[in-house]
Amino acid sequence: MTELTPGYLAWASLQIHQTAERHWREYGTTPIKVILFAADGTPVLVKFDQGIGQDAAAAAVREHATRAGAVAIAMTAITTTFDAEIPAPPHSVPPGPLPGPPDGMRIVGEVTRSVTTLTVWPQRDLAKAWTSDIRASADAIATLAAIAESDTADPSQAAGLTSWLAGLLPDSSGPSTS
Repeated sequence: MTELTPGYLAWASLQIHQTAERHWREYGTTPIKVILFAADGTPVLVKFDQGIGQDAAAAAVREHATRAGAVAIAMTAITTTFDAEIPAPPHSVPPGPLPGPPDGMRIVGEVTRSVTTLTVWPQRDLAKAWTSDIRASADAIATLAAIAESDTADPSQAAGLTSWLAGLLPDSSGPSTS
């Protein structure tokens, strides 16, 4: 590779997502994977133990990103989204680990589980998200829905995660706290 391009990063992001889908179909789960991209397009898999916690995972990613000279990052995982009612107006959340749900929170509406891949290239203001919803039938058989694609022009449900991922890259404009 000679240079990372938006087209190559979008293609690589889709390949990463399709690999996560195949893993889900075979094993019923998808482990969290983080792939960094150097300016020349070289992908680097970040290796860390699953379940190590957000702070330790962020430190491992930052270390690898600095060594690799990473300019872009992709992460794939199973996500859960839902609408919630909270008893008081939300307060500003300080930087740091994601807070737990507030006391009195009540889930309203549908809970959606998805295989999700989010790719961020802060220097090019590029973010791409791929999602495949996990649908369960009445007999508890789960299947993946077709891949849905979104980019920065779409309303982002992943704005916080996009910012967090960007902050893991060296010399990025995103926050540097985990």
